[in-house]
Amino acid sequence: MVTRLLVLVLALCTSLGASRAAEPDARLELLFQTPHPIVGQMIFATFRAEYTYGIGRESLQMPPFTGFNWVQLERDKWTEQTVGDRRLKVLERRLALFAKAPGHFTFAPFVHRVSVVEQNNRWVDKVFTSGPTTIDIAPAPAVAGQAWMPASSVELTDDWSRDPAGLTDGVNTRRTITLKILGADPERLPAAPVIREPWLISFVAPEERHIEPTPNGPLATLTWSWQLRPITGEVGTLPAVVFPWYDVASGEAREAALGPRRIGDARFGNNTTTVWTDYFSPAWSLVLAGIVGLLLALIALASLVRPLTPAERDLFRRRLRRLLPDRDASLLKAAARRGDLPTARQAAARWLSRQQTPTARRRDLLAPIDSALFSPQPQTKGFDARAFARRVLREA
Repeated sequence: MVTRLLVLVLALCTSLGASRAAEPDARLELLFQTPHPIVGQMIFATFRAEYTYGIGRESLQMPPFTGFNWVQLERDKWTEQTVGDRRLKVLERRLALFAKAPGHFTFAPFVHRVSVVEQNNRWVDKVFTSGPTTIDIAPAPAVAGQAWMPASSVELTDDWSRDPAGLTDGVNTRRTITLKILGADPERLPAAPVIREPWLISFVAPEERHIEPTPNGPLATLTWSWQLRPITGEVGTLPAVVFPWYDVASGEAREAALGPRRIGDARFGNNTTTVWTDYFSPAWSLVLAGIVGLLLALIALASLVRPLTPAERDLFRRRLRRLLPDRDASLLKAAARRGDLPTARQAAARWLSRQQTPTARRRDLLAPIDSALFSPQPQTKGFDARAFARRVLREA
C-alpha cells in the first residue's frame, strides 16, 4: 500500500514538472485595438513580449509594414507582471498604423534579440520571434469631391496682426492660420491654402509642420502665415478656407472652415485733397485752363483735316493725360521727395490704374517698393524713392 502511494506521488510530481517544462519561456505577439479599420484610419496596435528570464541588452526588429504608414506613439515600456504563479518581464511598444489601400495583409514576424540570465547566472544571447499577423482593411466610404483624411479631431484657428478691414496707408497685416489634427496619417495632411488675388500683395512665410506622438495618436500642427496688403486700397473679400475631413468616431464627413474675410483700406472713398490744393493755386488754374483750351482747339482742327483712327485717339488721350497735371502723379512726387514710401506706393498704384497699365507691367513697376515695404524683413532705409517715382511715371 505504501509502495503504491509513493509511486502515485512520484507520478504526480513528474506530471507537474512536465507541465511546467512545457510552458514557454517567451511569448511575442502583435495585438490590434481598432476593430474593422478602413483605409487611412488610425489603427492602434501593441507589440507585447513576455519573458521568464531576466533581460539585459535587447534589440527589437519590426517588420517593414508594407502598404502602411506607421508612427510609434510612446517609448518602449518594460514592466514586471505576475501571470498565475509566474513572474514575467513584459515589453510593450504602442504603434499607430495607417493603411494605404484596402485588402488582406500579413505582417512578417517581429524579431527580438535579447541577453538573458539563465539559472546558472550566465548571460546568454537569444533570439525570439513572433508569429505572422494578419489584418483586413475595408475600403474608404465614398465622399464625393473631397480629399480623404480620416482623423479623431480637427481644430482650425485664424489670427490677424491687424484688423484686415481697417488698414491704413502703407500698413500690411499678417494672417496666420493654424490647423491641428489628431490621429491622421501624416501622408494625408492638407497642403497650404492659396491666398492669391489680382488686387492683393501677399508674401508667404515658410510652412511650419510639426508632428508630435501622443498616447491618443500623432498630433499634427500646421501653421501658415502671409503678409497681406491690397494694391489699390479698395476693400476686397478673401474667399473662405475649407479643410474637409472624415470623423472616424461618428463615421461622418465634416469640414473645418474659416468664413470669407474683408480686407482693405479703412479710408477708401475719402478723396483727401490737401496735396492737390497745395499744388494748384488760382494762378496755376488759369494756366491749366489755357493749355486745355489750346489742346482742344488743336484736336478740333486736326479732325477737320483727317479724322483720327481709334488707335491715334487712344494714344493722344494717353499723352495728353501725361502732359496735364495729375493729382496722383503730384502725390507720388511729393511723397518721394519726403521719403514717405507708403504714400508713394499708394499714389503710384492709383496712377498706374488710371493709366490702364497692364496688370503684369503694374506688378513689375511696383515690385521694388513692395519688397521694401511688405517683405518679412522690410528694408526701407536706402530705398531711392525718387528714382522709383521717375521710373513709374516714365515707363507706365
